[in-house]
Amino acid sequence: MNPIRVWRPVALLALAILPFATSPAQETPAPAPLIPATPRRDPHAISIDFPGGPLSKLVASLNANREARLSIIQPTGLDPVLPAFSVRDARIDSVIVALGRILQMQGYTLDPTGLNIAVLSKIPEHRAQGFASLPLGDKLEGGDGKWTVEEIIAAIQMGCEFANPDGKPSSLRFKYHPATKLLFAAGSEQEIDIAHRVFGSLPGKPNRETPAPPPEKK
Repeated sequence: MNPIRVWRPVALLALAILPFATSPAQETPAPAPLIPATPRRDPHAISIDFPGGPLSKLVASLNANREARLSIIQPTGLDPVLPAFSVRDARIDSVIVALGRILQMQGYTLDPTGLNIAVLSKIPEHRAQGFASLPLGDKLEGGDGKWTVEEIIAAIQMGCEFANPDGKPSSLRFKYHPATKLLFAAGSEQEIDIAHRVFGSLPGKPNRETPAPPPEKK
């Protein structure tokens, strides 16, 4: 057998395999870019456009829309009015704090006791007490004045009621001493100040010691 005929097919086979054996390894494909996951919505965040109205209306709107639940413990008859506002993705506990600051200006406190619960209460009024002694001598009938004690008291009470933003009646207490013609008044410092203003504006006996102005020269 001719050895050249035997090795020729083997050589040809080797030459056919050689390019595949010597070619560089195929590069591994780059991994696909990761798609960021959608951030999970905070279950305690709310978004609302509140048109304004009682606090109970805000609570009902949030709970009806299945937003973060809000519970307000408030005494019967205590339902302050809120202005219109809008919030977006705000945590309910932060909203409670903001509402508390608004209500504080109206004389209320909103104390959070949990993540989505708060207690509403009225701020107690601690008014400093004041006292006034008003001399009625020249204001009264018979003293060259034209007022009665009752009319002077009524004028002071009306002034206090008008100055009160809530329109509440005056809490001043009065006591008249006929012998000295002094009217005693006791109450808040604000009402005592109003009593002095009203009393001072009442016309009384003209001051006879004030000299008349000189006649104009022609």
